[in-house]
Amino acid sequence: MTITASRTTSIRLTLSTDPLNPREDGDTFGKMVCFHGRYNLGDKHQYSTPDEFHDSKEFKKAIVKLPLYLYDHSGITMRTYPFYCHWDSGQVGYIIATMEQYKVMSGRKSINKSLKAKLLESLRSEVKLYDKYICGEVYDLTVVKDGEEDTVCGFYGTDWATNGVMDYVPEGMKNPELWEIE
Repeated sequence: MTITASRTTSIRLTLSTDPLNPREDGDTFGKMVCFHGRYNLGDKHQYSTPDEFHDSKEFKKAIVKLPLYLYDHSGITMRTYPFYCHWDSGQVGYIIATMEQYKVMSGRKSINKSLKAKLLESLRSEVKLYDKYICGEVYDLTVVKDGEEDTVCGFYGTDWATNGVMDYVPEGMKNPELWEIE
């Protein structure tokens, strides 16, 4: 009689203890200029006040500008449109892109309406990713197979189908109900 060792596989997702800041360590296109009394948000910049930024050549030359709003209540979250609670939220800055940045990134010398719409969506995506970071929604994946552990870090958000986790989960374990999520 032959006994075959059973193969055991488990999936564990844990909150990252030291996630990478996508504004500092990622490949970003827009510049996120924020002003807040308690938090250092967005990208490093040389502006002392929002008025100084609004009067700057950089702001005036931006081909796209999206306002940034912060909600601060038992944690923080950011997006490009206002929150309904006026007590705990407000505008904290902008994410912008200049024509010079666009030329460097795209190699194009001009922008049309369709490309501008894609650029705006790209900036919104940057804000959504950054929001996952400031909300503390960055996960590390550990796959344990036959007692061997393999860990991959830096999955932003809980949409496992789109954040890259599924690329590392073995076949037969793709159902999140089978995972341990801490």
